[in-house]
Amino acid sequence: HHVNEWKMGFYHIANTAGIPLVMAIVDGTQRAVRVGQVFQPTGNMNADIKEVKAFFSGVKGVNPRRKYIKLED
Repeated sequence: HHVNEWKMGFYHIANTAGIPLVMAIVDGTQRAVRVGQVFQPTGNMNADIKEVKAFFSGVKGVNPRRKYIKLED
């Protein structure tokens, strides 16, 4: 279903468990999958989420008309 903001469960789970996030992109424009950086949450959620969102900036999914979350602010 459509949401206007990112859900933060993934962040809370990784931060509480002390495990990193492995960021990956399914890029519909380039027709490619890219596994990017490994990001260790610092506990500063606002700063961390800003960095995670920057990683996905400008990416369009496989079917952009069905984009359920806003990838950019």
